[in-house]
Amino acid sequence: MGVKEHFYKAGLAMAAILIVLSVISDPLYSVDAFFTDHFYSRLNGTDRKIVIVGIDEETLSEYGNFTLWSREKLAQLLNKLYEDKENSPAVVGLDFILTDRLDDAADEALIEASRGRDVVMGTNIVYRGAVVESADGSKYYDKEHIADIEMPYPGLNEATVSGFTNASIASDGYVRYAVNSVAVPEELRNKAGDKQDSFAIAVYKLYAERSGMQPVVPETNGRGQFQFIYSGESGEFSEVSMRAVMSGEVPSSAFKDAIVLVGAYAPGFQDSYQPASDRGRTMYGVEIHANIIQAYLQGKTMISANSIILAVITALITILFLIFFKKRNLSLTIAVSVIIGAAYVFAGRLLSGRGLYISCAYMLIALFASDIYFVLEKYLLERIRRRHTLDVFKKYVAPQIVDDLSRTGDFELHLGGERRNIAVLFVDIRGFTSLSEMLEPEQVVEILNEYLKHVTDSSGMRPWRCSMLRLILMIIFMRQWAQLGI
Repeated sequence: MGVKEHFYKAGLAMAAILIVLSVISDPLYSVDAFFTDHFYSRLNGTDRKIVIVGIDEETLSEYGNFTLWSREKLAQLLNKLYEDKENSPAVVGLDFILTDRLDDAADEALIEASRGRDVVMGTNIVYRGAVVESADGSKYYDKEHIADIEMPYPGLNEATVSGFTNASIASDGYVRYAVNSVAVPEELRNKAGDKQDSFAIAVYKLYAERSGMQPVVPETNGRGQFQFIYSGESGEFSEVSMRAVMSGEVPSSAFKDAIVLVGAYAPGFQDSYQPASDRGRTMYGVEIHANIIQAYLQGKTMISANSIILAVITALITILFLIFFKKRNLSLTIAVSVIIGAAYVFAGRLLSGRGLYISCAYMLIALFASDIYFVLEKYLLERIRRRHTLDVFKKYVAPQIVDDLSRTGDFELHLGGERRNIAVLFVDIRGFTSLSEMLEPEQVVEILNEYLKHVTDSSGMRPWRCSMLRLILMIIFMRQWAQLGI
């Protein structure tokens, strides 16, 4: 098998390994996510119908530590938002988990403020790994087993709609997935029902009902997740301080028919995450809910394409690229690979707008690796051919001179030769013909080399010229030798 065939098979093996890895273990998930988070993002502005009432530093400075607040404070906020029935919000989402009764009067005040209004309260799903039994009787360890659901305290739970506020954090630490709902284990159904919606979809459904829209629930992957596309970066959603609302500086009419999300908007709450759209900055949980709600409203959701189909497509493109550009000009090959990669990314962006997510990293890396393969192939094959030529040259010229020529390249050759004034030395070896008849060809060549070395060294010429002279004299001697029939 030739060197080219070895390189060709190595290239195909490289493509096959990359594709198998993409299907089995997805080792480049973080790299792929980095590409797609940037290429597929469309930060085309936040919806002004989504307004955040933030419990920010200004609010905390006015009312003190949030953990010491009476629930009556939130009741007052709801009454303030709904004080003008003609200009009331469509939905209010309270991004808090209030599980225990603390003060009967204050707790009842919040229940009364919520009753008859479209209010969503936050819940918390407690995940704890456990050994569970499947439908067929086999047992397995479920690391995402729902051990408990922390619901709003009695009375508030019945007066509001609830939704879990847990963030879906990907393995690389960024938030890019959301969940519509989860099935509640049988032992918790008396507490939370058969199904628990997420906070975002609970708000979205109430808003759709109030607005006369038909809610569209996006498809999910095998883990019950979908990928959403962010609409805004940190701080881009309309946000007003709760203190400004409570004081009347911001009138309740400003929230007419809006989705109002009330949540933590200060660092001390420790309710911030790493958004996939805005790396290097954190985003408050209430802002992430706002992005997910807008994704529901505008259909900016995606699910991953079938990994096997993607692997086959990647394999076909890579193999065809290796086949058709195996003997092409290197510059053309690299240019075409860039065009293919750009077209693939553009196609992925178009599909993301239609709800389908395709990974980019494996295709881009496969094309890049193919380019590297072609560069190495041409470079190494050229080195091998050059080495072979030099080895042949060394049979007629001293190896040290050949090595010096190959290392320094201190000579130039011109087509047609050059006109120069030169001195010519005619030499002959006494008894060369009879000597040649008695020796083996290899011995004759060795004697000639030794003789020519002394002649050229005595001439005082530069090494490369001595080498060329020696080669010319060797050719002359060999021709004479051949004419004599030796």
